[in-house]
Amino acid sequence: MARQTLGIPESNMRVALDDRATRSDIEKHVEWLAANVQPGGRIYFYFSGHGTINLDWDGKGSVAKAMVPYGALPSPVKPSALLTQDRLKRALADTKAARVIVVLDCCHAGTWTRSVTTRPADRVKSVDIGGDAAEGELVKSAPDTFVEFRSKATPVNFTWLGACQSNQVSYCGAPLSQFTGQLLGRLRKSPAASVAEFFPALSEALTASTAKHPSGPQSPQVEGDAGGPLLA
Repeated sequence: MARQTLGIPESNMRVALDDRATRSDIEKHVEWLAANVQPGGRIYFYFSGHGTINLDWDGKGSVAKAMVPYGALPSPVKPSALLTQDRLKRALADTKAARVIVVLDCCHAGTWTRSVTTRPADRVKSVDIGGDAAEGELVKSAPDTFVEFRSKATPVNFTWLGACQSNQVSYCGAPLSQFTGQLLGRLRKSPAASVAEFFPALSEALTASTAKHPSGPQSPQVEGDAGGPLLA
């Protein structure tokens, strides 16, 4: 869509798929984005894959939500194989860009939400990394907790679009996941619409379409700057 609709040149993009989407691959591309964006420009980061929550990340009771890159499985995996949201946020904040847009189409939960059925539309994008039922209770107590996306020390404006709440799963689909399908459909119709304009309808439609799924509904959320368009 970026090439066809917005005319963004190939030299401004990096795409990492399958075995080229390890943690080191993703971090390398993120560092490239942060270093090469022009002052005042924009950075877009999109991830579609597995997501999880890890308890006691640092041995002090901290909880970290993370993306599960290629090569991190089979589970349980070591925390060092995952890419945490906080690590991503800090890497993208060190940039000359005026705005950073992050779209994560993955589950923000672990073992307690894992569910796989035969229908592609019902499969969830959560991975068991060795936690237990306690993480379910912990996440339920703070279902909308995300990392702080904007630091007082940086002028960068973040827009952080998540496919689901912290205590929910992100459903697959065919050929696109349900969140990405909804998002692209709206962007194709109204590419200049602000996040605040298209997000309520997206959220309502996705929540309704997944209401009867076996692991519960999927309700996306947005954090940060919702006033401008997602696409420039």
